[in-house]
Amino acid sequence: MTFASWLFSAQRAWQNLSLRAVAVSTVVFALGISSWFVWQIIKLRHTANGLLVLHHNVYVGIDAIKPWWWAFGLPLVWLGCLSVDMLWAFGAYRKNAYQTWALLFVASAICVPYFLTLWQLIRINR
Repeated sequence: MTFASWLFSAQRAWQNLSLRAVAVSTVVFALGISSWFVWQIIKLRHTANGLLVLHHNVYVGIDAIKPWWWAFGLPLVWLGCLSVDMLWAFGAYRKNAYQTWALLFVASAICVPYFLTLWQLIRINR
């Protein structure tokens, strides 16, 4: 797929009002969750000598403790995956609109467990 064909497909997808609403709401929700998490991590950075729990397991317990700035990787990885998903969805619209809707649904649905994961990390580190 060339950039020109991707751009044409993305422009056609952007003209669909419901598709645009789902995409924008998903991006706003993900940015809001990520901003909240970063704000909470910045508040917690001075607790426990700057170390944060980044992974908790039911069987093992706490098994990943890193410096506080490692927590910025979680929102960055999620926003990167969301960007790739959105680019792929808008590029596929012209050939297969059902694939675009499926990709947007997956991107929207993954926001909920993502929020729960980040909320749990904040709760563990308090």
